[in-house]
Amino acid sequence: MKKALLLVSVCFTQLFAFAQTTTTTTITTTKTVVTTYNGKPRELRPIGSELSIGVETGLAVGNLKHYSSMGVGGSVKYAYNFNESMAATFQSGYISFISKNPTHDGTNYGNGKIKTSQIPFKAGFRYSLGRFYMEPQLGVSLLRQKMIDTGNSDNTTGFTYAGNIGVLATRDFDISVRYEGISKSGGSIGYLGLRLAYSFPFGK
Repeated sequence: MKKALLLVSVCFTQLFAFAQTTTTTTITTTKTVVTTYNGKPRELRPIGSELSIGVETGLAVGNLKHYSSMGVGGSVKYAYNFNESMAATFQSGYISFISKNPTHDGTNYGNGKIKTSQIPFKAGFRYSLGRFYMEPQLGVSLLRQKMIDTGNSDNTTGFTYAGNIGVLATRDFDISVRYEGISKSGGSIGYLGLRLAYSFPFGK
């Protein structure tokens, strides 16, 4: 009887020691997983708010190219990332186009240069696939066209639409190209744009 009790006692002791070892191993493993999770690199598009500040250039096309050539400016874009793939965006900025003597069908009409500038307010939806993304935008623009010779100017508001294709060259450096059109009374104008931007997340 004593031998049986001793055997049972030894078995319980060994079982308890094994249980302690298993528990310790499980806790250690769990801590390792948590540490690995917290230590992983930041996502390309962290969930939450994101801001980007960029410089822009534009190449006049369509009707705009008859009296303008290149445009330069800057912009600020706010984005809210729902996940790494989808985001709502809002963008504004300023771009001014270099004027030239008016032409049409290859004919130069001499003096009468027109300086064109745009302040857009655009909302969009960005869909990302890895580092690449597409972003359609709609909004309005404050458009000013000023006659260089006379100083007369025309200020109008036009419906604005744009289609962007871009890539995150690095986690914080964004490059995109787009076509942007502005419909206004008396016709429409458009240009091909290039944006180089620095982006960074803030908040959640």
